[in-house]
Amino acid sequence: MPKKRHVVEDPLKRAAIDAAALEINDAHGNPVYFCAMMEDYFKKLSIHALDSYDVVESLECFDKFVGKYGEPEVI
Repeated sequence: MPKKRHVVEDPLKRAAIDAAALEINDAHGNPVYFCAMMEDYFKKLSIHALDSYDVVESLECFDKFVGKYGEPEVI
């Protein structure tokens, strides 16, 4: 049975962002965190390593995503 393709009327309308602590340390033993942002239609993905688990670094992840793919309407 053929798969039904999800069609979006307005690409880059929705994106999701999340940060995670995966118990990974850098060479100096400091924890490394990750922030991922994905656009819903084209599945554009941006992943960044963070020094801390805070909103400021997550916003930097968002800024990098917007700089590369454009600003989504909904996050």
